[in-house]
Amino acid sequence: MILIIKYLNESTTIFDTASDNGVPQPIDALLIDRVLDFPLFDIDTEIAGGIAERKAGEFSCAFSLLQTTTSYNGDTVNTFFRGGTRQYKYWIGIEVGGSTFHGVFSASDTEFNLTFKDGHYEVSLIARDTIEEWANYLKTLNSYFSISQSQNFTFEDYIRNIHLSGFTIDFPDQSFTNKVGEDVYFYGYAYVRGIRAGTDLRNVSRFESFNELSKGLGFTYDLSMRVDLETLYSGGSATWYPRTFMQVNIDWVWNGGTVSSNDMIISNVIEHKEKTLPKANRAVFLGYRHIISTALPDVDSPDFTAVRGVFFDGTNILESDSGDNFNPIYAQYPFFLFTENTFEVSTPFTSISVAPEQFAYFRSREDYDKFNYSEVNFIELKLYNYTTLSGTTTAGSCAFARVFTTNIGFSPIQRYVYNQYLRYVLSSGKKVKMVKIVLDTNELKVFKPVRLVDDYGEGIYYISKISNLNYRERTVDLELTQV
Repeated sequence: MILIIKYLNESTTIFDTASDNGVPQPIDALLIDRVLDFPLFDIDTEIAGGIAERKAGEFSCAFSLLQTTTSYNGDTVNTFFRGGTRQYKYWIGIEVGGSTFHGVFSASDTEFNLTFKDGHYEVSLIARDTIEEWANYLKTLNSYFSISQSQNFTFEDYIRNIHLSGFTIDFPDQSFTNKVGEDVYFYGYAYVRGIRAGTDLRNVSRFESFNELSKGLGFTYDLSMRVDLETLYSGGSATWYPRTFMQVNIDWVWNGGTVSSNDMIISNVIEHKEKTLPKANRAVFLGYRHIISTALPDVDSPDFTAVRGVFFDGTNILESDSGDNFNPIYAQYPFFLFTENTFEVSTPFTSISVAPEQFAYFRSREDYDKFNYSEVNFIELKLYNYTTLSGTTTAGSCAFARVFTTNIGFSPIQRYVYNQYLRYVLSSGKKVKMVKIVLDTNELKVFKPVRLVDDYGEGIYYISKISNLNYRERTVDLELTQV
């Protein structure tokens, strides 16, 4: 089943509302089941074995302009695509097996082959993943929220009522508080409202800050359908606004620690290929807070960057974030030191030297470890200047993820997050499987855990890429990355 909804306004996103920059009025819909081809289908999610990153993919398909199907308002397929003079925008949903794939395309993304061949004319289109259209909408909104100092939110309340207000949000897994093991609550009143040293969060898009929350807290997000395509079609134009039929799903990056009996099992494959990735980096580093070196007591060199964060290699964990949520001056040590030039300092006990290709972890002035950049995977979190709750400025900046804390500080959240990224730390290379399977009742989505049974037994993987959907034969190619 394939549904295409036609919108009047190409200049705005289909997630705009009357209070935004315009309303892309839905004017017609086409429900069809006859497809000529899916020459391109690629939901690209992340580089296999890399740091989690949500990427929008695209797919194409082709239809006959002469098929007898008519639209909801009675137009032929030919008139639906070629009639009128406006620059229309379209949403397309493809329901096959247990999955619904969806995307957005404009009139400029369609092409017509009017050469009569094999009994038909043809229209072909290329659609972008709807997540990209949703991101484009969030880019038009700023991250300056109207929040009073007295307001405290759980993670779920903050996302639902503040950050993504107006969207239907689903949290299919346990609450963030249950995941962390401590009460997690919003503590970012000054931060999300704060303006300091030229950083104005009204110039930070809602999508950027949401993406930084995702990386900093270790969750994934996607869009799914709340109704099936046939029901949506029959509901008429009043139901064709994406906010009524789509929802944002927020789930926590699966770290491979447990496998549910309900997880997808792949035992029969049409094609099966395998490769081994290069040896993974020995460690991962997440930096949550930047400290201006001159603000650190007992440090006599201003020529370095001090960062509080977490470093881990699957066994050893080095934490430097203090229990104090915002003011980085209170805790002198520990911290991570990054330098552009060779950093040298002598103390009564030791001589310290850190080269530009290195960074160091200082437990104290005399106790430190050095690491090479080449051995570490860095999860890049953007750092923003901020003010304190009292309105005074502080030396340094924070990642957006620091708008949350617990009664004993940020460390419990930090410990949960690094467990989410443990799958990127291995002593040997990961296996990546490329399999072609028959689409069944299992829903396919990125990061979904699967168990693959092959000649080596059972292995645990997650879906890192979906491609080459064959609608007629009900087959699809999956890239599976070893956990």
